[in-house]
Amino acid sequence: MLKDDVFIGSIDQGTSSSMFIIYDKSARPIGSHQAEFTQFYPQAGWVEHDPMEILESVKVCIAKALDKATADGFNVDKGLKAIGLTNQRETTLVWSKSIGAPLHNAIVWMDVRTASVCRSFFLPFVFFVILIALTNCIVEFVCLRIQFIYKLCEKLVFFTRAMHARAMHARALHARALHARALHGEY
Repeated sequence: MLKDDVFIGSIDQGTSSSMFIIYDKSARPIGSHQAEFTQFYPQAGWVEHDPMEILESVKVCIAKALDKATADGFNVDKGLKAIGLTNQRETTLVWSKSIGAPLHNAIVWMDVRTASVCRSFFLPFVFFVILIALTNCIVEFVCLRIQFIYKLCEKLVFFTRAMHARAMHARALHARALHARALHGEY
């Protein structure tokens, strides 16, 4: 006899593997599966993933976790109400809407090929912060220093978001360049 219930699925698409877990309404896992995928290292410091292999690993994990939960007597086909997703976040992928496929391998978050671009934006800001901090330590009272630190933190949060956006843009430009080279047979 199948147990009718409400279930939630969770896709955890990580740096080296994908996993799907099904939870019952008491947050107990009732079925799961994990599958690793290939890491590519085209040059020192470069890390890439095949987007289609990642997609396939997620599909396999979902199917096998559903099979396990069903074999254990849970009616997940009718009771799976939602699926949450966590992913690599900063891994960059350029997908062509017109052809329905990736234009290049995904550039993984730990890839360093755009590090020089990030440093070129970050270093001038660091020197400016140090200069202001030294000046304020000599001149201002403690309460003004606290206010300064608070405002600096606000600017740092904004700067960090801007840096992240620039890094993502640099990765996307690099992926487009790689795609253009591939189209012209330069590989």
